[in-house]
Amino acid sequence: MRKTLNNTFIILLFVYTILIALSYFNIISKYTLHFEIFAFILAILAIFVLKDNKKIHFNKYLILMPLIFILLVRIIPYINNDIPLGYDTGIYKYIAEAYKENLPTIPDLQLDKWVRTGHEPGLFILTDFLYLLNFNTNQILIYFLIFLELLLGLVIYITANKFFNKNTAIISLFLYAISITQFKTFEYMYYKNILALIFLLLSFYFLKSKKYIPFVITAAYLAVLHRPSFLIFALAYSVYFLLNLKEWKPNLISSLSIIILAFPFYINRLKEMIIDNLEPLIEANIGAGTFITFFQYQFLILAYLPFAFLGAFYLFKKKNYNILLIWFVINFILVFFKLIFYNRFIIHLDIVMIILASLGMVLLIKNKKYIGTITISILLLASLFIVVNESINAKPLISNVELNIIKDLQKTENNSYIMSTTSYYSPWILGYSGRKTIAPGLFDYDQWSKEEWIKFYNSTDKKLINSMFSNYTKPLYVYVGKYQTDYIKNKPCFEVYKDRIYRYVC
Repeated sequence: MRKTLNNTFIILLFVYTILIALSYFNIISKYTLHFEIFAFILAILAIFVLKDNKKIHFNKYLILMPLIFILLVRIIPYINNDIPLGYDTGIYKYIAEAYKENLPTIPDLQLDKWVRTGHEPGLFILTDFLYLLNFNTNQILIYFLIFLELLLGLVIYITANKFFNKNTAIISLFLYAISITQFKTFEYMYYKNILALIFLLLSFYFLKSKKYIPFVITAAYLAVLHRPSFLIFALAYSVYFLLNLKEWKPNLISSLSIIILAFPFYINRLKEMIIDNLEPLIEANIGAGTFITFFQYQFLILAYLPFAFLGAFYLFKKKNYNILLIWFVINFILVFFKLIFYNRFIIHLDIVMIILASLGMVLLIKNKKYIGTITISILLLASLFIVVNESINAKPLISNVELNIIKDLQKTENNSYIMSTTSYYSPWILGYSGRKTIAPGLFDYDQWSKEEWIKFYNSTDKKLINSMFSNYTKPLYVYVGKYQTDYIKNKPCFEVYKDRIYRYVC
């Protein structure tokens, strides 16, 4: 029976590997089969076939290879390009420079309401420190972020090593290097997510080490840095607390200490964060967050999906209910059942899937040294091909020509407002125009509902337009970008100011 299972497993592993490689090279469609079911069956077979009774040793210098991969795919988009990637670029620039203007103090009530409500101070305390070291904003948005990507890889390595072993840590680093999900996180400029993952992992590393003071400090900074990531931490740590009641005293003291350290950074923001957001949260039922969907995600991780299942099954089998396994279960439930911020939480899920998959891959290599090494190498190389291709095609959302036009808005009157008629350009106008920005559903100066914006788009009635703009402060300009509909061109009350810029004149 065992021999039959073993042979079946080897055949299925071979077939799976070939099919995934073919799909990654676009020879067959990855949507041809239910690969996620295939991966699940493969993992179930593996848990019965593979035994953890052999030792292997990887060369420690192997870590240099994935570090070079990480650096390479992050640098490629910036060859002959000095515009930061991502949609939130202008938002990060605007907030970071607002904090810089208030040095040496940390601003709070001086900030725009939308900043106090939606953007924790943790990242911008760090950017203040970088400004003091003579970094400029572009260097922070490009080069320091690339450094953080490398640092995240190293933190994944030390965390996997702490919980498991160096072999698992090395493969974790390889999987992080070829993860399309993590590259997209970088490409979309999810700066806080990337930094928060570093501190989420560090907090679990220190908890595993029972170093409670650095654990409290890293967890408290996580709370000040990124609330969604701290939610993952809080849920996982709560379950961990209940499963480890013998250590209730240091865990309780740590929990209280984290709250005490983080609370002062939010004391002046409680009204905006809780009271003012309560009704919108209820009405919206809390959104998914902007990122790839779970359907897309499962086809991006086919190279390591069966091994992630295997790693999780292995820990359950060993009754090793460590905080990484708890994190995986909670994160998977949030994403799979679409409970809260489920698309954005895919980023966190991918990190713990990478670590668990590495555990599964090590188990395979222990039992099937040559077959395991060959199949995993094929899957890694196929994934590397995809992520390099993604890197080559990664481009900023705006051209130098358009960005320079937006920068020219700094030459308008100091008290002028700039309107963007689409969310696509809103962050760029906010960050680079040097003027107060009006944008659909964003920031503090939008006074129209969605229905009113649609009415404005479709209207050529001078009286109506004049009435709608009566509540806006003048002078007022409108920027119309290359990648949007020009809603202003044939409307009364506007004259051409410069290329792609209109001035309101009624």
